[in-house]
Amino acid sequence: QLDENLLSIHQLFFDAHLKGNWLLRLGRQEYAWGQERFVATKEGPNTRHPFYGATLKYVSPRNKIDIFTSNPMKMNPGVFDDVRSSESLSGIYYMHTPSKSRFNLDVYYFNLESNLREYMFKKGNETRHTFGTRLYSSLGPWNYDVELAKQTGSFEALTISSFMGVWDFNVSPIHHIYLGFSGNYVPGDNSSSDTELN
Repeated sequence: QLDENLLSIHQLFFDAHLKGNWLLRLGRQEYAWGQERFVATKEGPNTRHPFYGATLKYVSPRNKIDIFTSNPMKMNPGVFDDVRSSESLSGIYYMHTPSKSRFNLDVYYFNLESNLREYMFKKGNETRHTFGTRLYSSLGPWNYDVELAKQTGSFEALTISSFMGVWDFNVSPIHHIYLGFSGNYVPGDNSSSDTELN
């Protein structure tokens, strides 16, 4: 989105420790889950991307849950001129790490409400639901990472229906050297004249 931001407050939040393993975080904060395919800090040529939101967190040795509602921050290049976007992003992300196996599991749901996105040179009201899961190993002599996601919703009169599959398999025959195979399946939109947005 932006590769210059002269001066801004990137993160400023308040944590309230609740009963048991629960924590409530309020304010400007970063969100990044899994491989950051859907929600990310956008590291790289861009300045890191914060959100303004509320996050209810559960943390235990084997399970983590994030339940959140937020607005992305619209970053501008000047001094203290970032603003809260009218878009809304909410959802839940669950992470499970078993005690004795290398089988890790993430399950998530995201909901995006926006009137700022543009598809096929048109802007409109968008409601997008993302349901996904990720199965992956802890780092070892052989590794796997498989993520599947389905999106539904609507953009103006169009129905959103899309699917994503991403995988990575690798082995380490020599320490710090990995041989692997990775790929993805993202069908895309085959027609601009039907009633679906893929």
